[in-house]
Amino acid sequence: AGQAANPLDLLARRLQLKLAAQVADNWLALTEPQRYAILQAKDPLVQILRSFAPLVDQMAQLEANTEASLVEDQLNGLAVQPEQIRILWYRHWDKLRMYISETEQLYAYFTSFVQDPTGVNKNNVGEYVEALVLSKIKDNLIATKLQRLHETVVHVGQNFTLFSFISHLYHQNDEHLCGMSQSPFQLMYNLYNIIALTELKGYAMLQFAYMTLRINGQGNYTAEAEVAKNNFEKESKEKLASVLEVLPGMSRTYRKCDPKSHKEGETFLAVKGFLQGYIENEVDMNELGTCKSKCSEYTYAEPMGCYRDMFCSQQRRCQGRIFDCEFYHADAWVCMSNDPDRRYDWIEYEDGTILGQGNDKCINKIKVDSWWRWIFWHCSYCFCKCDEITERSERYWSLAGAEADPGYLVTAARFVKRGKVFHIQIQQAKPVMEGGVHEESKEWKEPAEIHASNLTTSSMVYTMSYEQRAMDLDTLSAPEGYVLTGLKLRSVGSHLNLEIKVSPIRFRTGEIVSEQFLWIGNDNTPASSKPRKRLPLVLPDVPTRLAGSNKVDGSHDMYLNFDTSSALKDVGQSTVPYLDAQAVSLQPATWLSGAGIYHKGRIGFGGFIGISVETYDFARHMSAAMPQLEQLVKMDTVRAEGA
Repeated sequence: AGQAANPLDLLARRLQLKLAAQVADNWLALTEPQRYAILQAKDPLVQILRSFAPLVDQMAQLEANTEASLVEDQLNGLAVQPEQIRILWYRHWDKLRMYISETEQLYAYFTSFVQDPTGVNKNNVGEYVEALVLSKIKDNLIATKLQRLHETVVHVGQNFTLFSFISHLYHQNDEHLCGMSQSPFQLMYNLYNIIALTELKGYAMLQFAYMTLRINGQGNYTAEAEVAKNNFEKESKEKLASVLEVLPGMSRTYRKCDPKSHKEGETFLAVKGFLQGYIENEVDMNELGTCKSKCSEYTYAEPMGCYRDMFCSQQRRCQGRIFDCEFYHADAWVCMSNDPDRRYDWIEYEDGTILGQGNDKCINKIKVDSWWRWIFWHCSYCFCKCDEITERSERYWSLAGAEADPGYLVTAARFVKRGKVFHIQIQQAKPVMEGGVHEESKEWKEPAEIHASNLTTSSMVYTMSYEQRAMDLDTLSAPEGYVLTGLKLRSVGSHLNLEIKVSPIRFRTGEIVSEQFLWIGNDNTPASSKPRKRLPLVLPDVPTRLAGSNKVDGSHDMYLNFDTSSALKDVGQSTVPYLDAQAVSLQPATWLSGAGIYHKGRIGFGGFIGISVETYDFARHMSAAMPQLEQLVKMDTVRAEGA
């Protein structure tokens, strides 16, 4: 399935070799007497134009695959620091765009001639080719434009090529480059194709111009054509070598960065009705109704009663289990919340300690005082965590696989919630040759339905609890020559853990060998010989309260626990982290070869868990080497006299 790379693997490289072969054959048709006699019996100019038609069609296909406007949008928006580097980048990028745009304008005339060779006005063609190669203004010559395009790509300052400069920008400005719709690898690969395509167009026009001048009796032009041929072969190889120097080291990972504004259900999802900060008096946490212990000794308890209908009767009781109690102060004012997902908005203790964002606006404020039983025992109000399953609980995760249909691959993924259950949803599409995707076939596949009555009994559902609430952070990659065809969550050592389905693909055709799939995962647990490390969430506030931007802070082979938000900042009323619900989809869509689960946040905030994807490694199909002679012989050139 994963075919060995050869120089004919990539369309851009095949077109370079095909154009070289076509040009060579056209010159034979113009210089060999027997073939030229046949050409003259027809119309040499019309026949030469016809011979370029298949190449023009294939260049249009390469152009459609790269979606140049999207690449340009990405590079126009590079937020590069510091300023002197930004100035250098835009100087080179603006020059490159100018040469690409000017070549494109000239090429539009050439394609119009090729598409209607018999209808062309020969005077117009004559003026066009003279402008390309005989202009007195050197900057207008197509050979000058090709030379300067090449210099812009291979010489940026003294030490950089365009590609190594972009690589440097990525590595220096990692945080500032958020918002791209392509992985760094994909962006550079597509940019190479745009540059190669521009060079192909320029070279085709240059050789066509020399051929036309010879046909019109304005000179021999075989020597000029030979110089152009040598330059094209040398420079196209140099450009390919310059991208291959850095492309294998470019990140193929793509993640979504923070949205401009957070909106629950659209940009993020939250676990609810799970662990929550809860006030309970110790007298109600033991069967004997005593007050002989300290709050900190109640690491696990269950609510046993409601002593004398005190504060316990004025709040929503914990219907489950109580964990991790601590003592702040004996007496407090408690602001009861109107939000059905919260119990309290803030708590203010008499020593001045405030839990949550205290303010004067509170509709339902209750005084809560600990008390002494006889002289010896202090019946303290403890601040704990309540773990209860209620009608409002949204703590369930689907373990059903999200798999692409046979012949399709995964092009995007996101977290979604259906009812009370969190799922990974995939977008699928039909692949086409060499990394492309049939855009019209893209569709989001609805996750397998899990009925509300099966939530706590189904083997396909993972129910979070105090004891099992960990999410593993992993980056999973397919073997060479495989693409992503599915994702699923599973339970490994009571942790939620990602697994990916990958299938072999035939690079040149885009055909997926569906029956030869593999499931890949990382089975490491905290109890393994090389244990997973926990990513701690330090005093985590509600993630959407962060004024700045989140930063990826976990790495492969780590895990984190879902927990209450900070008692000090939010009275422990929310479950963190949140889930990033944005679609992780690339523009343009391309083959993927991996996926991962990661966490992004800042110290003091809960952050977000998100899905990452990995784009396919095209570098292994790129080669500047010349193909074998028998492969070159098979290059299907069009004999001009027979076109």
